[in-house]
Amino acid sequence: MRDQEESYATRGWLRPVLIGAVLAAQSAVVALAWWAGVHEFASDIETTSSEQITLATEGTAAGVAVALSRAGVDSVKPGTESWARAQSIIEQLELPGDARASIIDANGTVVCHPRLRTTGRGRKLLPPSASIVGTAPFPKLDATVVVTAPSSPHPADTASADWVALRIALFGVLLLSLTGVAVLALVSHHGARLESTNRALAKRMTEHSEAVLRTRTGMIYGLAKLADYRDSDTGHHLDRICTFATMLAGVLRETKPGEYPEITDEFITNLRVAASLHDIGKVGVPDRVLLKPGALTPDERAVIERHTVIGATTLQGIRERTGADPLLNMSIDIALMHHERWDGHGYPSSIGGSDIPLAARLVAVADVYDALTSARVYKPAMPHERACGIIIEGRGTQFDPAVVDAFDRIKAVFDKTRISLQPAVRQAA
Repeated sequence: MRDQEESYATRGWLRPVLIGAVLAAQSAVVALAWWAGVHEFASDIETTSSEQITLATEGTAAGVAVALSRAGVDSVKPGTESWARAQSIIEQLELPGDARASIIDANGTVVCHPRLRTTGRGRKLLPPSASIVGTAPFPKLDATVVVTAPSSPHPADTASADWVALRIALFGVLLLSLTGVAVLALVSHHGARLESTNRALAKRMTEHSEAVLRTRTGMIYGLAKLADYRDSDTGHHLDRICTFATMLAGVLRETKPGEYPEITDEFITNLRVAASLHDIGKVGVPDRVLLKPGALTPDERAVIERHTVIGATTLQGIRERTGADPLLNMSIDIALMHHERWDGHGYPSSIGGSDIPLAARLVAVADVYDALTSARVYKPAMPHERACGIIIEGRGTQFDPAVVDAFDRIKAVFDKTRISLQPAVRQAA
């Protein structure tokens, strides 16, 4: 499930990244197309405008040549009356825009120009390279009429190009918007289908896992029952131990959450199953010792105390074959150490305090309470009040003080639970 949650989180940031990447690629394509289209359109306008200006300047040059002929200009030699007439005509011409007319002699020298009187005679009066030049021969004078005009497009043509560029840009924005909406719809639809499929798979996996857990729990409980049948005739012994232990864990989590962060829902779920295996090692104890009605000898006590090691060793063998598992680890801790004491005088290892795993400390109180209040072949059942007194008296010596405090808080609930799960006691009450 954690992997699935991480997968959903990953898809959460992957979706906008995917959409962004598609839109970025589309933007690049549109921008490139816009630039290429506008550039080509501007080039076409510039070429067309230049061609039109060239034709206009050539026509103007021919018109100026005709005007000069009609004015009787028969020489453009500077200083002559004919030249003065030609210069006067050139100066008085009003051509459209910034166009200007000039006369160049056979040697390429400018002999007539609107600014010739102020600038002087020479080649420096020739038009700049950015201008468009239109010419008309004047054979009578062995000269050429030249009309120059700026090469920049007409403002109307420029405005037209700008309007076309704007329309292309607006079309690109519209295309990007439509693409974004389409990509978002497709990705969302695909994501919804994928999530739906994943949820269905997750549900199947959960159901399968729950079925496996139920099967495993049932097998564990059945295995624990084998040992319980040899040692107890009170009925529901395992149910009581598991219930008592989880009740204590719940009180600790509620009253001291900061001190016991390990008590999670998973911890309590595993505890309910693992507690049932606390005495699994008794299957290795001979009946003559396990079911002896009288007091045990020191040797017999040593034999029965071995059930903790037998149980832990058995479960460790299972773990070696199946691999580490939180439930198995807890079951081993409980089987091995539920008879250890807080003061370090328990068995089999004489460890104490917090060195004893919390699960084993919880089961220790639950097991002793149930043992005191249940009838055995070697003793009758003890009253609830007296059993509570013994457990409270063992606070800080036999039992974890915090666990005993939790027990003291709900001892009345323990009594009701004991009665409900112990038919013989319920009948006698």
